[in-house]
Amino acid sequence: MASIIKTCSIHGELTENQVYRRKPPRNEILCKKCNNSRSNKYRYITLSDEVVERKCSRCQETKPKIDFKSYQWKLASAYCNPCREANSTKDYHKNRSHLKNRFGMTVEQYDSILQSQSYTCAICKQPEIQNKRLSVDHCHKTGIIRGILCQKCNQGLGSFRDNTDYLLNAYNYLKTSIIDKL
Repeated sequence: MASIIKTCSIHGELTENQVYRRKPPRNEILCKKCNNSRSNKYRYITLSDEVVERKCSRCQETKPKIDFKSYQWKLASAYCNPCREANSTKDYHKNRSHLKNRFGMTVEQYDSILQSQSYTCAICKQPEIQNKRLSVDHCHKTGIIRGILCQKCNQGLGSFRDNTDYLLNAYNYLKTSIIDKL
């Protein structure tokens, strides 16, 4: 029979498996339900019906709660919708500001490489799809830019860890597999 080790003022007598223990140095004993409700109270901000307005963390303006995105599984957004959209990463490749930061190249250099490749992927020769911009392929050891690839070709090279032996083995494997089946 399980022994009673704690009495919770709300939930009554508790056994070993109903108790939440903090790790030392604070060896406080709490009821698991009380601990969860206490931590959730501080962890999650919900926009209840009583809340009419909220202050945006970015623009510091107080706006109605309709201007904030609420999530079912986590915090309500700290930013109002206009600030959230202005800071969105979905236009990351559209303005190509990442080229200088990540690869040390300008938009003009990117465009000239893309033009030399006839505006297609260097490997599969497919043009860029509407929402999928072609990626800059570079050597991870030296940082030298090799070309511009579609996402699938770039990920394929990454899967082979930029190792030409692995790529050759894959080529030979595909070649022999096709010949054996014929």
